[in-house]
Amino acid sequence: MTHGAGLGALAATFSFLGILVVPAAAQTSGDRFLPRGNFVITSTLRIDMTKDTATLPLHKGTFNGMGVYYVITDASDQQAARTLGVNFAPRLAVITKGCPGCAETVSSTSPTLGKGEVTFTGVPDFQGSRILAPGPKGFPHAKVQPGGAGDLHYSPFVKIAGSPIVYNASVVAVGGPPYDVTKHTNTADRVLAIDTKKMTVDLLVVQAYAYGKRILYLSSEASEPLTASLERATFTPGRPRALRRRRSVPGQVGSCGNLHVRERKSSQPKPPRAGARARHLERCRRYRCELFGSSRRQRAQRRRRRAQRSRQLAGSSQRRDGASL
Repeated sequence: MTHGAGLGALAATFSFLGILVVPAAAQTSGDRFLPRGNFVITSTLRIDMTKDTATLPLHKGTFNGMGVYYVITDASDQQAARTLGVNFAPRLAVITKGCPGCAETVSSTSPTLGKGEVTFTGVPDFQGSRILAPGPKGFPHAKVQPGGAGDLHYSPFVKIAGSPIVYNASVVAVGGPPYDVTKHTNTADRVLAIDTKKMTVDLLVVQAYAYGKRILYLSSEASEPLTASLERATFTPGRPRALRRRRSVPGQVGSCGNLHVRERKSSQPKPPRAGARARHLERCRRYRCELFGSSRRQRAQRRRRRAQRSRQLAGSSQRRDGASL
């Protein structure tokens, strides 16, 4: 599900869209589209490489009588994921273990989110202006303000009351119409077009690299203001614990990755890696560890392998010494 600014200690929610293969992109009316075979989020309708947008299905709910529009990218239940045409992410379910409030509980007329009338208990406020003013030397920033901010009840992770299924469902618009996709007074900062008749939304995507592969991803929420501002994400102060847990959910990228990806060969050369972050990634690749570092089990396995090699070398040395005598 999805792996940004705020690498390391900061928590953010990303969703990988697909593998970027420029030569194979189809063209329609001058725009270049990514082939469906490269999509990672299965519910994506199309990815326009010319406009850097991804079109996703839109779902409608309500909050205090206002219309709420949201997108669903993942579900922790396989049958629900198949019904909605979204990614199956079983580890989403761990978000609520020991932290029931990490997922927003909503009411729905259907046991599957998006298939009935949904009433939210919390939504973001998109009326703020996104500000990212540089300091005297660029960093640190002089002023940071996310464009959208969720209340203490809002979370991108949603479950229906009485159901154990957790969904990744980010709110992209509240209130309206009309919907402001320029100053984003009632839409998320990544919304570039919204059609409430066809029930689709166009979201601004990011081109990036992960494990040396070219990818596309979306940023939806972040629990830290600077990360939210840099990533054009919704600031969710009430859910930092859930976003930290989200790093381990397959198919998403946390602060060094919540979106997914694979790449097929591209004819374009890749930029050279440089810096401490690149060296860390290369070490991770070499030892086949997670993006955020080795797990305890992996470190223990490496220690056992080193100890075994040391014993083997010591034994062979003793045999050589005995033979020489």
